[in-house]
Amino acid sequence: MQTVSVKHNFEMAHRLQLPGKCQNIHGHSWICTLEVFGDVQENGIIIDFHELKNWFKKHLDDNFDHKLYLWGNDPWLGQLRDRSKYSGGTELYPPGLILVHEDPTTENIARRIGTAARMTFGLKYRYRVVLEEGLHNGASWEG
Repeated sequence: MQTVSVKHNFEMAHRLQLPGKCQNIHGHSWICTLEVFGDVQENGIIIDFHELKNWFKKHLDDNFDHKLYLWGNDPWLGQLRDRSKYSGGTELYPPGLILVHEDPTTENIARRIGTAARMTFGLKYRYRVVLEEGLHNGASWEG
């Protein structure tokens, strides 16, 4: 078994329900690496690298870059909805807001990215996501 990897960056904000300063809305310059483990095929590759790279970049840019991730039960959602309504917007919430079913921790975001890769490229590979939230902290997911 061998591995190939792709790396991309994005800017994303989130707010956690955990006690401490991460309860404030804050952002990171995220760096994400996706590793795909598999057997080298007869054509000399594990997976079509061009396809993997293009999908990965598009997935991160479309779903994470310049977004705000909040847990769907966040008590601030009512205030955000009210402010959006009074600002004349037609959207229920401010643009770029993504609601998720769990606290948007680095661990959960890494799992979300890895699960999307697995759904896209299938179970014949193993995946590892390394997600860094800046220079010093990060989390990984394997599946």
